[in-house]
Amino acid sequence: MTMDSERNVDAGTQFERLLELDASTCSVHVCVGSYLSDDDIPQFQSLQLSNSLSHEFRSVVTGVLESLRRERRLRNLVLRPYTDATKWSIR
Repeated sequence: MTMDSERNVDAGTQFERLLELDASTCSVHVCVGSYLSDDDIPQFQSLQLSNSLSHEFRSVVTGVLESLRRERRLRNLVLRPYTDATKWSIR
């Protein structure tokens, strides 16, 4: 699949692909971004993580994915539009 065709895939399909992710096979990178003065595009930096911190981030991602899969399977999954006040809780 090319980059252009991936952009045209609907959000539902992209979400299903995300739920298929096996976090144990992925490398972990944490990036932070911020706007400098009046820039329209944020500046991003990648954090250097120890192995234990990478493991911790991977565990969090795995827990979130498992929760989403469970809620989808039980037909209880509700996806809300993102806002700055949106909060996620893992059950």
